[in-house]
Amino acid sequence: MKFYEELPLNKNNNEVISFVGGGGKTTSIKVLAKELSSLGLKVLITTTTMIFEPIKNEGDNFFLGDIPPDFKPNPGTITILGESIRDGKLIGCDRNTIDRVSSRDLFNFILVEADGAKRKPIKAPESYEPVICNSTSMTIGVIGIDAIGLEINGDNVHRPERIKEVLSVTDNHIIDHSDLVKLALHPKGIFKESKGKKVLFINKIKVESQIETGKQIKETLKDENIFVLLGDIMNKVYY
Repeated sequence: MKFYEELPLNKNNNEVISFVGGGGKTTSIKVLAKELSSLGLKVLITTTTMIFEPIKNEGDNFFLGDIPPDFKPNPGTITILGESIRDGKLIGCDRNTIDRVSSRDLFNFILVEADGAKRKPIKAPESYEPVICNSTSMTIGVIGIDAIGLEINGDNVHRPERIKEVLSVTDNHIIDHSDLVKLALHPKGIFKESKGKKVLFINKIKVESQIETGKQIKETLKDENIFVLLGDIMNKVYY
């Protein structure tokens, strides 16, 4: 089972996909990039925030600042682009840089990590987040189903105060599946500033009870113009 086969991708292979939300974005990007490149497609991985620097080892080409004007990627390759490297992290590009690269039609797919979550399963964005480029044709929001049953605090979630604001709850609130629905629908939730098609990827599903919970969320969102995918990106299993 392939991640790309489960997504509503453009059949013309011309997408800028921005990943937002909780933990699992970088892994999702790496898995998708490898699958697409194995089909002979030209893929760019970049970020408007930051990614741990070893991501550069995932690519065939690596650039800082911009894509050189004479560069043409070979079919079946992955190119990595960042602004700089600092403290072991790949620092993100200005969104205008990504839009400019997109307009050059060098790549079949541009995969953008557009949000940070410090490896927490869920988050709600600050006023300046996420950083979505205008050329984005699909926004994939990642939520970890393992957030269910956790108390909203800094140990368990990213931006707990913003999450409490979005959910209209107070301290000590325990997250349930309806809260994940609210995060998907609220204008200040996971799809804040999103562009293009909306995909909610409910990640880290490992047991039957989590599958059933994911199906409940999917059913609730069926009329909300959000494509919902259930799965576990680490084990490459999707429902």
